[in-house]
Amino acid sequence: MFSAAGEEIRTLEQYLREPVALVYEGGRFIWPGVRVGHETTVPLDGGGRAAKMVTLSMQPLVFEIGGWGGGGGVANKKIK
Repeated sequence: MFSAAGEEIRTLEQYLREPVALVYEGGRFIWPGVRVGHETTVPLDGGGRAAKMVTLSMQPLVFEIGGWGGGGGVANKKIK
């Protein structure tokens, strides 16, 4: 079971604090695509920085992730 931020929920207390819990068979987390064009803000480094993830395709599931590169620039990567 995972939080909407992709963090594993291991205790009842964690579960009760989360407004949304995601459950996957096999125990591996994968961000839900929701729909093409859906944007999700992904926390990085414990919440100090964030990247924007955009769903490009639902089948196969493809995301574009921007803002995760270092050095003040923006890096983009498509993940299939």
